[in-house]
Amino acid sequence: MRVTLPLAMPGIVSSMLLIFTVSFSDFGTPIILAPKDLNLIVVEAYREMAGFFNWAGSAVLTVIMLLVAAFFFWLQRLVIKGKEYGTISGKPTRQKMNDHKGVVSVLTTYSFLVVLIPVLGVASIFLSSLATTWGRHALPDGYTLSHYLTIFSTSHKNILNSLVLAGGALVLSVVIATFVSYFVVRRNSGGLDFISSIPLIVPGISLGIALIQTFNTAPLKLTGTAILLIIAYTIRRMPYMIRSTMSSMMAIRKDIEEAAVNMGASNLLAAVTVIGPLMLPGIAAGAILVFVTVIKETSISLLLAPTDWAPMSLAVFQNLLRGEYYTASAMAILIIAIVIVLQYLAKKLTKDQLY
Repeated sequence: MRVTLPLAMPGIVSSMLLIFTVSFSDFGTPIILAPKDLNLIVVEAYREMAGFFNWAGSAVLTVIMLLVAAFFFWLQRLVIKGKEYGTISGKPTRQKMNDHKGVVSVLTTYSFLVVLIPVLGVASIFLSSLATTWGRHALPDGYTLSHYLTIFSTSHKNILNSLVLAGGALVLSVVIATFVSYFVVRRNSGGLDFISSIPLIVPGISLGIALIQTFNTAPLKLTGTAILLIIAYTIRRMPYMIRSTMSSMMAIRKDIEEAAVNMGASNLLAAVTVIGPLMLPGIAAGAILVFVTVIKETSISLLLAPTDWAPMSLAVFQNLLRGEYYTASAMAILIIAIVIVLQYLAKKLTKDQLY
């Protein structure tokens, strides 16, 4: 309570900001689940553009969202301002797990309740992906693997597209986020921190339309290309990487970098050989977030993805529009499986750095 928790505050506060901004600007969930009498600003902004072609009204709603996000960003800076979060080594050490039976039982019960609803949701999707038909009964009327055979035979290119596009966005995010985190923490650039957080609360629909207008004419006519889609993914999801690497950067004392410089290393060499390795846990965690969120991104893909570069998320959406619910469920399960495998591999590859 007096040592570990205060040192963890940058990560906790950054996570709170991420949760709020992502929930505040999420488009896919409310457009499907929100009741008609519940007016949400992100849905209204989309309707003003897509339904009424009222770009000015949509812009006003987007500005309001930016102001709300700016207020919570200011609260985050207020909490951690003027405090030192560095540790002696700059790298976390392995901690012994608490094996008290009472603590383990309480945490196990709490974790079970937290994950129960999403697990049931995934189980329902999995059953749909295997169902021949599913009507009024509690379970499907029959089971088949034909839906999986369909997606592998007709949508294999969508799978490859998702991996390539997410990989491109990941590379750009790692490079840019590392430099941004360094300048924000070491140079105390609050303005850069705020600017880098803006894409979190800008609706994907708004960003997509803005990019289409910006790159629709020469000399940078990128509309309808995979390059613009990768740029959009990077802009949209790079704040995940920045928030993750920034927390790691805060845990690295400036004395370590200064010691390397005093030994004769340049600032760039010290940043690459000393700061970089110590930031690997944050980079690994941010990389997982970026890759996972890019794979399931729908709003940007809906507007910007060319036919030859349609990702899996867009294929799921198109299957739903065509009423092919079982095939859409099979594709959704495939996305979930890819995400789980990637997280497992990332954990294995970064085991030494994370511990």
